[in-house]
Amino acid sequence: MYAMKYEEILSVVSRLSLDEQLQLVEMLARSIRKQIEAKLEPKSVLALTRGMIKPDSVMPTDEELKEDYVDYLIKKYL
Repeated sequence: MYAMKYEEILSVVSRLSLDEQLQLVEMLARSIRKQIEAKLEPKSVLALTRGMIKPDSVMPTDEELKEDYVDYLIKKYL
């Protein structure tokens, strides 16, 4: 495949007709859109939520969870 330098591409594009330039712009837009969509491909729900509720520190014990809940209820109703 022949690789053109940026300046050569500009020179060739400037000599194209308006219709050809518009076709080129549309083709470039489609190509860029495909590349962006490929990078942003939706992942599975499991992959997106994995680690979402994982705490930054050690998991609290059941007793600590109970105490926190009791504290929450006391603050809420008193």
